[in-house]
Amino acid sequence: MAVSSRSQDCFIKVLSHSLRVAADDIISTALLNETAVNDDDIKAGSMSRIMLTIAGIDFRVSFLLHYRDGDQLRQFIKNTSSEEGSSSPITDKETLDAYFLEMGNRFCGEAKRLCYESFDHLGMSTPCVLSATTTIEDMHNEDLQCQGHVRFESAGTAILAGSVFVYGKGNIELDLDESHFVEQEGTGELEFF
Repeated sequence: MAVSSRSQDCFIKVLSHSLRVAADDIISTALLNETAVNDDDIKAGSMSRIMLTIAGIDFRVSFLLHYRDGDQLRQFIKNTSSEEGSSSPITDKETLDAYFLEMGNRFCGEAKRLCYESFDHLGMSTPCVLSATTTIEDMHNEDLQCQGHVRFESAGTAILAGSVFVYGKGNIELDLDESHFVEQEGTGELEFF
């Protein structure tokens, strides 16, 4: 069973849009160039990964947020934070992971919002930092129906990337038009009734 090419395109757009929306809360994505990439491009760089999942009754969609700890990323976040008047310096890997765990919450909420119209029975996972031993190959199993990757770069250097993996045994069809990819005010936040 395979996901239609239309649905695969929609899942990749969900990945790209959600990553841009979530990253923009932490860094200025307007300064980043987006590029479609493949497994080999993602594997080429040694990056930390956070995994997030939204799941329905008979399928799941796993997302990976990839980022490389280093001076360039820390400086990029520091410069963006300074421009916005925020002062939360990144002093260690745990602080950087906390940034991306928070970004993961926003990312997963946005992805769930986009998919909810097609699948009204979605649950959302808690983001988790994967160990360095987890690889892209680990994401490939017999239930994998489609995948996609995007990378955001600054001056030709990867700043962060995202991957989507869609798993299921039956038909999984996601059909979204461009109006779904307009950010809506107040999404991704808890609401109290």
